[in-house]
Amino acid sequence: MMRTHWLAGACGVLFSLRALPAQADDAKQQCVAAFEEGQRYRMAGDLQRAIEDFESCKISACPAAAQRECSRLSEAAQAAVPTVHFELTFGAGLPRRPVLLSIDEGQPAAYDGEVLHVNPGKRRFLFECEGCATVTREITFVEHDSKRKEVKLNAACVDTAATTVQPAPAKSGNCPTPGAKPAAAPRAELPKAPLLPRTDSGARAARLGDVVVFGSAAALATAGGVGFIAFGLDARSGERALTECAPNCSSTRIAEVKHNYWLANVSLGTGLFALGGAAVWWFGLRPTSQPAHKDGQWSVELGPINKLTRTF
Repeated sequence: MMRTHWLAGACGVLFSLRALPAQADDAKQQCVAAFEEGQRYRMAGDLQRAIEDFESCKISACPAAAQRECSRLSEAAQAAVPTVHFELTFGAGLPRRPVLLSIDEGQPAAYDGEVLHVNPGKRRFLFECEGCATVTREITFVEHDSKRKEVKLNAACVDTAATTVQPAPAKSGNCPTPGAKPAAAPRAELPKAPLLPRTDSGARAARLGDVVVFGSAAALATAGGVGFIAFGLDARSGERALTECAPNCSSTRIAEVKHNYWLANVSLGTGLFALGGAAVWWFGLRPTSQPAHKDGQWSVELGPINKLTRTF
């Protein structure tokens, strides 16, 4: 919307400038150049240069239409220029003194807290004064910004080995106390590697017994169950055959059926015996491990110098 308004105003101004008589060609060219340059700077964000060009086409040598448009654009650009005000303070033991300020690597100029007008974008401010440490501020501005910042100037550090000038007080916050060693950086927390827990012979014996007893019980119980099912089925089958041949069944067939029943019972008893033995081991015969002495938990702290610590 703003750009459309500029273009419409520009067309009107250029039309009025072309209507001037030939004897005013020089003035017309100057007005056209100032108006066009101001438009380019305004669109590029260089508001201060745009204001200068708009002010130069407000002169009486330019036609009334050009003067009105340039005046309007100049006022709009001035209203959009960001401003910043720096409040200067000085550290303890440092009296107030003249300060030089440079903006974006420009020439230093005296500054005493005035309101500054800057272009939009990222600006760099450099504050200097005699005997002070240099202070740099980088601030980003947009159009119509109005900022207020505090800048504290402290005494510059003095090399006591190369000069006899007394150093600034330590309260200035800028220089370390002469002869003082720099504070060591805090040591980062290092991981602790726990040692292997202690074991006793009772625990090892209990684990070995568990493997032997429960392994044997499982094998015997499985074999007993399989034998009980197999021999039991054979005995039942033989018993049905005896009912068909009775009372003329041979003694051999009768003995075979009895033998299968006996094997099935033995297999079942073997499985039950194995399970009972495992239960007796677990609840009565299994050795218990003695608790370790309550002498704390040891850990190793890994680092440039390994540390062995104990916690209770």
